[in-house]
Amino acid sequence: MAFDTSDYDEIRSMKRDDCYYFTYPIEYIIDRIGDENSDEYVIGNTTIDVQFDWYDGDDSQAPGYRLSYKVNNYNQIPVGFNGSESDLLDQIYSDIQGDLRASGIEVGAVESWF
Repeated sequence: MAFDTSDYDEIRSMKRDDCYYFTYPIEYIIDRIGDENSDEYVIGNTTIDVQFDWYDGDDSQAPGYRLSYKVNNYNQIPVGFNGSESDLLDQIYSDIQGDLRASGIEVGAVESWF
């Protein structure tokens, strides 16, 4: 998200805690049952750990919360069916936004998403 430096004070006013941590359960496809036209799949479960850390900003970057995340056991998830780690994170984007709002954080206070 690009901001003019005149927006920095407003963004800094959105800061609450220094760090927020959330864990989300997700399902992923392990394998397809039957032929390539089948809609039946073997489903696996894992979690995504999401963290937002506050960054005060400087002359070249806006202040705000920065996102980091980890898809647990990602090396065991078939990419062909499920995509990249960021594709899996996209699945829970609205859940993350809801948890931030519930924590009193405006989405505009997030300096980087993906």
